[in-house]
This record gives sequence, C-alpha cells and structure tokens, in this order.
Amino acid sequence: MDRVPEFAERVLGTCELLADCSWGHRMSSVLRIRDASDTIWFLKRHADWARYRAELTAYRIGQRIEGLTTTPFSDRALDRGLTGVLVTAMRHAGMTALANVAAHVVPLSSPGVTALLDDVARRAEVVTHDAEQAELVRGGLQKRLDSWSGHRSAVKTGRLGYEEAADVTGLLHAPEEGSWTLWSAPRSLREVESEVVLQVDFADRSVPDAPPWEYNPAPAGAAVAEGDEP
Repeated sequence: MDRVPEFAERVLGTCELLADCSWGHRMSSVLRIRDASDTIWFLKRHADWARYRAELTAYRIGQRIEGLTTTPFSDRALDRGLTGVLVTAMRHAGMTALANVAAHVVPLSSPGVTALLDDVARRAEVVTHDAEQAELVRGGLQKRLDSWSGHRSAVKTGRLGYEEAADVTGLLHAPEEGSWTLWSAPRSLREVESEVVLQVDFADRSVPDAPPWEYNPAPAGAAVAEGDEP
C-alpha cells in the first residue's frame, strides 16, 4: 500500500492524499488523491493478480453492454439510483463526512448542500432537456434529506450510520433486504435487476405461414383516388 502514493507521484507529479476509500473486504485498495492542478483522482490497487484480471474482464464486458446510465433521470432510474447518488455526494464532500457514524452529524441543510442539489438538478436538465424533470429530481433529493433528518430523530440509543454496525442504526439498506424502500441502494455498479428466464426462438414462425404475396398494379391510365400513392 505504501508504494501506491509513490506510483501516483511518478505518474501525476506532486499529489495530496485526501482519503482511503478502500472497501471493507480489502480485496483492493482505493485512494482519493488530488494533484497540483486540483484534479481529483481515484487510484486503485488490487490485492492480487486474480483480482485484477477479474476486474479487467468485468470492465471489458461492460464496454459491450448497454450502460446503466443510458436513461439516468427516468423515473425508475431515479427510484433505483438517486439515494445512492445523494449519500455518495454527501459522504465524499469532506473528510469529516466519511466515517460511518458521520451520517448522524453531517449537515443536511447548508450552502454546500444547496449547491449539491443545484448541481444535480442542473445536470438532469442538461441531460433530459426538461426543466420539469430537473425539478422532480431536486424534489426527490430534498425528500431524502428530510427523511434522513427524520431517521436521526428516530434513533433513541446509539447513533445513525450509513450502514448498520454495533450500536449503530443503518440508514442504507441493501437491495436484497426485503422490499425496496426509499433508502435501498445498490452497493456496486455490477448489481443489476434480478435475472429472468428468457427463451429466444430464432425461427420466425410467421414466414412459413405467410400468405402468398400478390401485386396488382392499376391499369394504365386508371384514375388515382385522392390520398393514394400514384
């Protein structure tokens, strides 16, 4: 792990380490860094060669399938993804918001939060060319912030966290944890809808049973009714 920042500086120049964003499973290390031009980078190092190959294969497959963000601001996409977008943006807004229990104290109403809502709504309008849909997105974010505040108030003992832990009430729920709620959020871009059984019959059964094709051109000089093609 110590060699990762050293590699980053060889490639990008002088860098500042902002946060260790590694997953709990530790199968890979993820660092958030900032270079001299104030550009934010995420640097990832896998624990072993097999993990790297698996990640590379998933990336290559992803290049050849329809992206999950093809319609990012459709109603159903918002149902599935807006909670994750909000919590991710709030959690990575600063070092003090990264800890699990920061969900109990991170500001839910501030100029920074207002700017975040403005940015997401502006992006929605740019993508959809629909100011009304952008306002629905903004309203959905505000609804989640209000609900977040209500969850804090409902905690009688312990604290509210992004995820459940000892003496910590979890704000987020994994998709497989019962029915989908406002705070259900996928934990990986690899999570997709449940599988369905699809059988494809490559034989077009309409071809063998199709009626014979006939073409009867109008006699030369015949009048053509108004609206008909000549």
